[in-house]
Amino acid sequence: MPPQNTQVPAPAPGQFEFMLKDQPKPPGRLASFLAWMPRPAKIILAAVGILFILVIFYSLFFGGKTTNTDQLTSIMARAQEIARVSVLASNNRQMLIPRI
Repeated sequence: MPPQNTQVPAPAPGQFEFMLKDQPKPPGRLASFLAWMPRPAKIILAAVGILFILVIFYSLFFGGKTTNTDQLTSIMARAQEIARVSVLASNNRQMLIPRI
């Protein structure tokens, strides 16, 4: 009977290296969408987005209130209309009154 070979051959270097390395994660949808942009452009885009959201929140919480300017504009418009109608009525009255 031939002697049995009990030694297992050593694996070639690098043969099982793929099992020990971390597998690369696939990029997310947003990451792949913005992958072509340089980092400063991404930071500026994020800052503009945050500023836009802040303006919306500010207008929701502090906007829509009636200010004195709105009230004064309304009063001035009414006064101007009253003056216009008064001038028209005055002109019509002068034309209706016979002169002696």
